[in-house]
Amino acid sequence: MDYSEFVHEYTSADGKTRYVVAQRVYNRYIAPMNERGHRLTGASCLVGRRAEDVAGSTTYTYARKRDAIRRARDLYGYADED
Repeated sequence: MDYSEFVHEYTSADGKTRYVVAQRVYNRYIAPMNERGHRLTGASCLVGRRAEDVAGSTTYTYARKRDAIRRARDLYGYADED
């Protein structure tokens, strides 16, 4: 499975390329909350119109694409997948 469909590139406020793990459903991004985000908000996900809307310290956001793909595989992978 190609997990890059769950990894979305955006440019942060400081001009750096970053990657957020989220599912794209129609015209919305649905990003699962990380442990900190869940603890702070009680929510399981964050929804926004743009990748940068759901990126931040409460979701899975990375500087390297390969790290984001690894997390996407952990979150969206199938149990029987190698």
